[in-house]
Order: sequence, then structure tokens, then C-alpha cells
Amino acid sequence: MGSTLGGFILGMSTFSLIICVLLAYVSNTIYVSFYNEMVSYENYIDDFYIFTHSPSSIKFIEEYKELSILIPFLEDAVKKYNESYPRLIKYRYDIEKLYNFTHSDQYDILVEKLKSFSKKSNDISRILIIFGYSGMATIFSETLPALINLTDQAKELSETAIYFYNYIDLIPPEKLKKYIDMLKTIISYIPPDKMEEYFMKAKDASEKAIMISNIVKKYPPELVLNYIILISILSVILCIIGILLILKSNSRKIYRSQG
Repeated sequence: MGSTLGGFILGMSTFSLIICVLLAYVSNTIYVSFYNEMVSYENYIDDFYIFTHSPSSIKFIEEYKELSILIPFLEDAVKKYNESYPRLIKYRYDIEKLYNFTHSDQYDILVEKLKSFSKKSNDISRILIIFGYSGMATIFSETLPALINLTDQAKELSETAIYFYNYIDLIPPEKLKKYIDMLKTIISYIPPDKMEEYFMKAKDASEKAIMISNIVKKYPPELVLNYIILISILSVILCIIGILLILKSNSRKIYRSQG
């Protein structure tokens, strides 16, 4: 009985010791690389998890669905833009002339003179009334502020128009059409329902990645190696116990045979 038990213990502990040696090798090679890689991607995993669980990602799915519906309207807008583009380019020279004029030193001097003149408008109106030109005084008092306002608006309008034309240069009709066609291609390959399906899979994958990352972080290579060493020591002890049991059983058999 002791020999059988000892053999069993020796066999199991020897097997356990071999497994520990293999695990130690895996821990120092494969697991170390895996652990370091998981740690290096920790921030990306966290960011990915936060994104897939944020309200903005859910909003993105809804906006993607709305965008797919708007494709025909975008195509129509591009068509109209293409038709209007030659006329827009035709007036560009005049817009640039207006901009250069409203941003010249002479124009600034003119505006300053008008504003200075406006401060004296009440005095001028009273003089006109004294000389019997009350109607002209009324027109003068109303026209001058409107004229000053018009000069400011003309300057702002020219800036807006130039800003608009800069965008026209960046996005000619053929380039805009190309973007719309690319968008149509993306939506045809990934329709809204498929995008939602992919998003749900990504959300599930992010949860699993976080779970694996948390588990790996709990067991750094040093800790795993310590566990393996501990089990190896226990296996060696069990090997010794098994050998002792076998020796003890054999000694009894020898003693009985001699007796």
C-alpha cells in the first residue's frame, strides 16, 4: 500500500515539476512579451472602451443613419453648386475689387471723416433749420448715420465674400462631387444597420479587452514566476515524500522476507 501511494505521489509530483519547468519557460518568454504588450496598449484599450460606451458614440450611430438619408439631398446640392459655380467665379473679380477698396487707407480715412462729420450733425441740422431747410435737415440727420452703417457693412460683407471665395477655391465642384461619391461608397459598403452591428461588436470586444487587461495586470510575470517556484518547491517536497514512502515500503518487504 505504501509503495503504491508513494509511487502515485512521486509520479504526480514529477509530472507537476515538469509542468512547472515548462510554465517557467513560457512565463519568461511568451508571457513576458504578452504582458508588456498588454501594458503598452492599456491607454488605447481604456480610450476604446470609453468611446464605445460614451453618449457621443451612440449619437454617431444616429447621425450616420441620418447621413445615409441625406445623400440624395447632398447630390442635388452638389448639382446646383456645379451649375452656379461659373457665375460665382464670374463675380470674383468684382468682389476682390470691393474688398481691396474697403480695406484701403483711403476708405478708412473716408469712414473716419464721416464719423467725425456725424458728431457735428446736430449742429449742421440746426443751421439748416435756421435757414429754412428743415426737410433737408431731417434727411441729413437720418442719412448720415445710415451711410456710416452702410460703410461698416460693406467692409464686413467684402470680408465674408472673400472668405467664401477662399472656400470655393478649396472645394471646386468636381472635388466636392468626389467627396460625396466616396461617402456614398462607404455607406453602400457599410449600411447603417451593419454599422450598428459592428459598433455593438466593438463595444463587446472593448469590454472583453478591459476584462483581460485587468486580469493580466493582477498577475505580472514576477508574481507568476513566484507562484511557479512555490509549486515547484511543493512538487520537490512531494517527490521526496513519495521516494521516502517507496523506500519505507521496500524496507518492510525486505524485513518480512528476512523474518
